[in-house]
Amino acid sequence: MAANITSSNIKVYQKKKHLNIGIVIFGVIFIYLLVTVLMYLTAKHISVYEVREGSIVKDTSYTGLAIRNETVVHSKGKGYVNYFISEGNKVGAKTQVYSLSDQKLQFETNTNNTQKLTSSERSAISQKTQTFCENYTDGTFGDVYTLKNNISGVLEGKSNQNRQTQIAALTESDLDGLKVYTAESDGIISYSVDGFENTKAEDIISYSQAFVQISQSAIVNVNYLAMIDGKCCQLYPPFHDKNDLIISRSYLKELQERFFVL
Repeated sequence: MAANITSSNIKVYQKKKHLNIGIVIFGVIFIYLLVTVLMYLTAKHISVYEVREGSIVKDTSYTGLAIRNETVVHSKGKGYVNYFISEGNKVGAKTQVYSLSDQKLQFETNTNNTQKLTSSERSAISQKTQTFCENYTDGTFGDVYTLKNNISGVLEGKSNQNRQTQIAALTESDLDGLKVYTAESDGIISYSVDGFENTKAEDIISYSQAFVQISQSAIVNVNYLAMIDGKCCQLYPPFHDKNDLIISRSYLKELQERFFVL
């Protein structure tokens, strides 16, 4: 007896691929975290330090000459002069600098309008004094005068502010013979002249053959030049820590010739 054989035509279809949004979101987050970690590991980290204003090492002082564009301003009249700005301070254009009066002005020191030292000014004096005490030695007695000048500068600046306030009141009262003058341009105030107001770089170079200009803002003494490292000047001690003496291309040849000759 023959068995009945049933045949069927079965076709297998591939399943459609469905986009799993969860996997996509997880992949994006994973890539973002991976990039963030790599950037953090390869970036330069910022270190936070708490520091106090003042000198923490032994400062070395040298006598030098700074070339500036200086302008000598003469008084625009005659009379009693009163200054509003302390020497060495920077002022802007149209800032009141001094006043002239026909008679000597009497300034009150004990008035309700007198300005007292602010907390920042008191803190500055305290810090300067503490720094001096911490670094003082018998060999640095001259720093006493530096401290004195620093404190006097703060007190003088406050005194000038009080004086300017009282002069403003006198100006409003139309005091005869009182005139207030302002700065024509911005700059640093100095109430003395030293004869070097018109000094140029060419004048400094002409003093000695050892002085050579290396850029628009620097002149070096070849006697202290240890070596020329590419476009940088390496000096002998005590100036060996100067690492910003970059030689301009237009001055390199002359410096090399002068260096090898001396």
